[in-house]
Amino acid sequence: MACLTTVLLIFVAILAAATKLINPNTKLHPRRKMLKKLQRNLRSLALALSSVGAMAKLKILLAFLQISQAFSTVYAVHFPSTLTSWTWILGIFRMQYWFFPPFHCTNLSYENYILTQAMLPLAVVALVMAVCVALSLSRAFEVSSRMRVWANDFRNLLVDHRQGHRKGEKDVGKRTGRDTKSSANSKAISSGDQGCRISNAARMSIAACDPPADPPSIRAKAAVTTGLLVALPFALYITFFFAAPICCDIFRSWLCESYQVDVTELSQRAFLRANLDVVCSDSQNDSKEHDSITRVSLWLIFVWPVGMLILYAGLLCACKNNIIGRVRSQLSDATIFLHRDYHDYAFWWETFELLRRTTLVGWVLLIPHEKQFIRLITGLLVSQICLTVLLLVRPYKMHSDFQLASLSQVRILCCLRQPVNLVVCGRRAHVGTCLLAKHLKQP
Repeated sequence: MACLTTVLLIFVAILAAATKLINPNTKLHPRRKMLKKLQRNLRSLALALSSVGAMAKLKILLAFLQISQAFSTVYAVHFPSTLTSWTWILGIFRMQYWFFPPFHCTNLSYENYILTQAMLPLAVVALVMAVCVALSLSRAFEVSSRMRVWANDFRNLLVDHRQGHRKGEKDVGKRTGRDTKSSANSKAISSGDQGCRISNAARMSIAACDPPADPPSIRAKAAVTTGLLVALPFALYITFFFAAPICCDIFRSWLCESYQVDVTELSQRAFLRANLDVVCSDSQNDSKEHDSITRVSLWLIFVWPVGMLILYAGLLCACKNNIIGRVRSQLSDATIFLHRDYHDYAFWWETFELLRRTTLVGWVLLIPHEKQFIRLITGLLVSQICLTVLLLVRPYKMHSDFQLASLSQVRILCCLRQPVNLVVCGRRAHVGTCLLAKHLKQP
């Protein structure tokens, strides 16, 4: 796992360097010809991918994979292996595969495991933000120190020129026998063999023309804002990728399954499916361990499903006027991942998509396991509503993105519709069999 983590970190570093080179504000030294050539090639590649809507298609496919992989866990729907054999691809991108081992490979309690797994991506985001803010602060105060050094050098240069001219005047006076004294209101500044005269008032105005430095508090505030805006795209990438899987793991704290523990009394007891050592709390049993897990999960719900939804909505509302008016700003450029692929009137669509994903893989798990059919019906209704809204709003700029999104949601709808049909047909067959048996028993 350490080797895999190292490989992933190297890949992320290369990706970050490529992103930095693609940035239009990045300017390289003219002597770095190889880097400038690589920069041109990367910008051409980014432009080509942007022209075909590669980012939008990648987001649609990722959402479809995350929802499809949760079918067996959330809805207890099992498809033939020939249809689900390709889902191993998404397992490679799970956090347990690279950074964090599975629960059974750790010595942590399930409560601490859920807490660590949910907070690890946020810790990475906080670390990146802290580094960006520190670099921005260092850059801001380094510029001000350079300005002060430049001003001091300019004053020293004036003093050196003045002293050099006075020495030259004394030498000339000695040779010609004349006393060359400067006037009361003017002095000479010598530059080699030639000089120019400036008055004391002009010299004072030159000294007053030094660029005034802002107060440290204002510079620090501007630097912190710049650093946060630089790290914001990375934070959006991380939250988008990990939102659905982490929400599914959080809501699995309420996913219990009943088992028969006593054959003679035919009594059943519910256990946590993710960790069968934990007994679930219900009307008959009270488990302190499960209650502690659910309390932690409740706090994490406000951090991930609810918190990320509020974060996306707040960022989009903050730059709403810039998006609709097509006026660039620092915030709109930093949040371009959320609204670049959609029409101006549908700038909020990414928030709706996040709500759809977290509902289908997370919120429906609050429905008890005994009411599995109701959970399946709820997922089916949510998918139908989301597909209807997609067809009415048509938020995507590119028609190919709209077609791919519609196709993925139709596929999810069919996957949820099939088990509902099987359950309904099975119940009808059972009712028909009972009626037939009752009819045959009658004389």
